[in-house]
Amino acid sequence: MNMMGTQMPKDTGVRENPLESKIQIIQKLKEEGNGYFSKEQFQEAGIKYLNAILEIESCWSANAKINENQNIEKNLRDLDISCRNNYSITKIKLGEYELLQRHAKRVLELDPNNLKANYNLSLSYYMLNNFEEAKVYLDIAKKLSPKNEELISLKKRIKNKLLSQKANDINSIEDDLYNKEDHLANENIKSSINLPSEVDLNTNILDKTDNDSIHESIKQKISEPDKHILKSNNQHEDD
Repeated sequence: MNMMGTQMPKDTGVRENPLESKIQIIQKLKEEGNGYFSKEQFQEAGIKYLNAILEIESCWSANAKINENQNIEKNLRDLDISCRNNYSITKIKLGEYELLQRHAKRVLELDPNNLKANYNLSLSYYMLNNFEEAKVYLDIAKKLSPKNEELISLKKRIKNKLLSQKANDINSIEDDLYNKEDHLANENIKSSINLPSEVDLNTNILDKTDNDSIHESIKQKISEPDKHILKSNNQHEDD
């Protein structure tokens, strides 16, 4: 009892772990996100999940002694995985595929065989037209759940896209080869055409004196009978 006559609460020696309080906050944010998600308010749900993730990251970075309490560590790890997977799904719903990849990969750091994270990554790469990466994560997911219909469907789509892409690549290579061969053929044609060095392309090939010489040579080749015919024709024209 103190001097004012009021009784002070007894110190039981049991103090609340600040990490446990943080975990309660994180759990509440996750539940609020789930509420928005169930109403298809994906933007609002994503914000709640992201706030929960930020709280989780602050716990990991600020508390080096988390691993001393296995229960708290497990709870935090499970929340980290579930919040990031949920956040990833909201990004898929919103078509913001690049934004989920960092979080899905973080899940795989904590749990390499996480089915949802592998599927989310595969789908995101597929939607971003990176079909090789999509296949990598899908193959892992298929091993974890071989009969999953969503995975089977996605596998078929990825396979078709890869085949189409390979066909386009082959066509592109063939086009490149054709263009190179065509260019080479044109170069060979051009190189085989040689003009006499004395010809000036800026003037007529034959000048006036050349033309006169040609006419004179033609006249000389006309035989006497031909001349007679020419003369007769001229006379006819005069009549």
